[in-house]
Amino acid sequence: MVAGDVQDRLDALADALGRSLTLDAPDGSLLAHSIRGDDSDRARVASILRRSVAPDVHAWQLRHVDTTTESVQRVPANEALELSARRCLPVRSRGRCVALLWMVDDARALDDGDLTVLRRGADDLAHLVPDRGAGRGARARARVVATADDRPPVVVSSDAELAAALAAAPPGTPVGVSEQGAPGEGAGAALVRQAVLAARVARDDPSVPSPAHWSALGVYRRLDTVGGPPDPDPLAVLDAATSGPMLLETLEAYLDLAGDVRATAARLRLHRSSLYYRLERLAAALGADLGDGLVRLDLHLALKQRRWDRASR
Repeated sequence: MVAGDVQDRLDALADALGRSLTLDAPDGSLLAHSIRGDDSDRARVASILRRSVAPDVHAWQLRHVDTTTESVQRVPANEALELSARRCLPVRSRGRCVALLWMVDDARALDDGDLTVLRRGADDLAHLVPDRGAGRGARARARVVATADDRPPVVVSSDAELAAALAAAPPGTPVGVSEQGAPGEGAGAALVRQAVLAARVARDDPSVPSPAHWSALGVYRRLDTVGGPPDPDPLAVLDAATSGPMLLETLEAYLDLAGDVRATAARLRLHRSSLYYRLERLAAALGADLGDGLVRLDLHLALKQRRWDRASR
């Protein structure tokens, strides 16, 4: 599949419906988006910038969507998550859900013609989006969910099981989620440790939302000296890009100036729209939410670590 095929088809569908659309993989990663007007809420804008749906938003959505059907379903709004009500159509291929097609529920009715166009578009997308779950079988990977109390950790092997485990956590109790890993005694112990530590961090640091995913703990992973080798350099992906030096300069200026867009644009002698474009490219390349303070701290430390390494040779 060529990524542009999915984007082109989604753009055509958004034009036909006159609505903004987004297409997510079942695991919450963003496959494509097509904005029409201003009908995107803050949760959706954040997911576009970070190229994935926030874990708590993803759990809320999966709690209200049956991915085994091919019907348009409604997810209620959630003010705490800055999430508007939305409609979802599961995109299915060969008996599996391969993607989720979303639009904001802005009270405009979908007539029979709209539904026909929407379903035809979903059918087209089903042939373009790869089935990430096909063929996993015995190679299925597991995650561990732990709460910041004495409850035993839970092992889950699918997004649906993850959503159920998160929903079963006692209200107000911080929850941690490990990375995905192959089941096994050694790997299992490491996953449990990740989930438990993530839950404890969410309990002790009010800036870390629950559920806390180990993969998103950023600077805390950098501080961890027990769980294995040092965390990889989050900026390494930019080194291989032709525009890497320019993007690194932009990121460092933006972080040095505490995220002040006006001051950053002035320092770099850019129009603010150009700076926003670069920041969106950075968020996509790094898979990072540049609006998250802990993510910024982790990236800022990584930038200064590079400078220190050069200066201290």
